[in-house]
Amino acid sequence: MAQMRILITDGGTHPPEKWAEVIADDLVEIAPTASAEKVQAGQQLRYALIAELIPAIADAKNAEKEGRHGKSCHCGPHVDAMSKAINKVANASLFKDHFKRDTVQDRIRLVCGIHSATMMKEEAEHKQAKKKERGQAGNGPDTEESKGE
Repeated sequence: MAQMRILITDGGTHPPEKWAEVIADDLVEIAPTASAEKVQAGQQLRYALIAELIPAIADAKNAEKEGRHGKSCHCGPHVDAMSKAINKVANASLFKDHFKRDTVQDRIRLVCGIHSATMMKEEAEHKQAKKKERGQAGNGPDTEESKGE
């Protein structure tokens, strides 16, 4: 990972687009001495990764919101989906040979795993805060207002 970032919101969760940008930025770093061709290919790879990751990330976030995994985070299927999306894009890029390396594949799974776990935790905490907020407002779990969250 090239850098550590702190993402701040107004109390909500980060959208899939932001998570896709963070993951792409952690995976694509082009050296300042790279040729113009590689710089352009790297930028194209970053944009393509973001576009391909958004649906996989949205599914992971929805799984947590909907409680598809019960009370515990099951990041494995989401890491697999994100890794598959990354490899699909990478295999069509100038950097396909680089992305086939075992160390790079390990890095992809690590980056996706870290961000997936953080994203799932964020969703769970936001869900819990919403429940607490409803309870304080008198809208307990059996009211119409609490359905659909």
